Amino acid sequence: MSTDKSADSIKKFEDTANQAVEALKATYEQGRVTAEEKIREYPIAAVAGAAAVGFIFRFGVVRGLLGLTLRLAGLSVKPLLIVAALMKVVDLMKEVNPPAAPSTTTSGRRKAVKSSAPLELVDAPELENPVLL
Repeated sequence: MSTDKSADSIKKFEDTANQAVEALKATYEQGRVTAEEKIREYPIAAVAGAAAVGFIFRFGVVRGLLGLTLRLAGLSVKPLLIVAALMKVVDLMKEVNPPAAPSTTTSGRRKAVKSSAPLELVDAPELENPVLL
């Protein structure tokens, strides 16, 4: 039953992801077409703008920020992979050894456990009321 729920949730996630990808593709295509039209309409401004952006990326602070971002992303890949692997191991361990449900009787009270206490409350199924032992 839990595998059915998992399969259903995975299917819903895949459907949502596919819809998001299709919407992103449509938005990208619309932006690309608009950019091409502007470049064809104003070619000199497009070349000047491209040169200005290139100059900023080459000599400006943006280059350092982009480099730092990429460097940090590269350094975080290995720890993230280790964490993902540990999470997968824990999930597999839970599948192999599921947590035990708390033991209860039909009345909903916990079963008594032997302890060193002289008196303890025991829920005896054959008796209607719990007794002190």
